[in-house]
This record gives sequence, structure tokens and C-alpha cells, in this order.
Amino acid sequence: MNTITGISTSEYIINKSKFISIASVVKCESDADDLIKSISQKYPDSNHVVFAYRLTNGVYRFSDNGEPKNSAGKPVLNILEKNSLYNVLLAVVRYFGGIKLGVGGLARAYSHTASLALNMQQITPLILSNRIKIVCTYENHSFIKNLIKSQNGYIESEEFSDNVAINIVVPVSVCDEMINNYYVLNGTILEENIYYAY
Repeated sequence: MNTITGISTSEYIINKSKFISIASVVKCESDADDLIKSISQKYPDSNHVVFAYRLTNGVYRFSDNGEPKNSAGKPVLNILEKNSLYNVLLAVVRYFGGIKLGVGGLARAYSHTASLALNMQQITPLILSNRIKIVCTYENHSFIKNLIKSQNGYIESEEFSDNVAINIVVPVSVCDEMINNYYVLNGTILEENIYYAY
């Protein structure tokens, strides 16, 4: 399982039709829906806004958005599947140039344009992880931060009061080691078996 690290756009023109592709990370369906709506608003005079996305929870969607059935959204989804990409949305905006491309030509144009935006991305593996909260003393705070880094963990937030509470994401393989570390006063799993790109 892989994902990408940000957002990228690209452009392709064929037979006077202009295609603009957008590749972006999305974490959930509402993220994807919001981004699709935002793209549609950004290009209000376009003829079509085609998209496909896949999430780590198994949800996927694609739309031909008025193009002939399976000539646009499905080829874009195939790009995600071919690259084993999850938590990624690929959208392609089309401005019709007056010359019909045919179903095969459309499929190739949408697929090619989606690939252009994706080629600008760094593809990163998704690692099965847990979100945990650990509590430590101020005295051990630096040690714990170094330990988190050495275990390929990611610090999401820190709260400072009598002690330091740190919300982190770590690979499942090191979760128990982090929670049960001698310098950790308290450790709690907040969310199990999520896929995360470090």
C-alpha cells in the first residue's frame, strides 16, 4: 500500500481539448468530497470534472461526470490501482475543444493526464500504525522525543502541565515498546491499525 505526500497539478492538450489533472492526499470521504467540490468551484466553466479516489478503509469512488460510461473515471481509478495508491484523489478537469476524441481517445487522455500529476509526486509506503498517547516527566521529555524519532514515530501534539502528554503515531511493531518503556509514566492506545505515511 502506497500514498503520495501532497498535492500536484499538470496540464495536457490534445485536439484542442485542455485537460488539467490534480493529485492530492485525502484522509476520508469528506476530505475527498470537499476537494472535488473545491475543484469544481475553481473551474466553473469546465465541461467535466472527472475523479477517482481510494481510501485505506476500502472505500473507493469514481465518476465520469457526463463523459461516456467508463471512458474517464474508470481509467483514472485504474491509475490508482496500478500504483497501489490509497488515501489519494485524482481529478481531471476537461475543457472541450470542439473535436470529439472517441471513447478510447477519452480513456487514454484522462489516464495520461492523471498520470502526469501523479508523476510529480513522491510515492510513499503506508505503514500499519497505532495512534497512542504517552505521558512522561519533563526530565525525560528529550529522551522520549528521541526514542519516538528512532522508532520512526510521528509527534502529532504535545500538552504540557504537571507532566508532558504526547500524542504520537508509531508503527504497530513498536507500539508495545513505546507504551511500556521505563521512562513512560502512562501509555494508552487511542486508535489501532491505521495506515500512515512517515
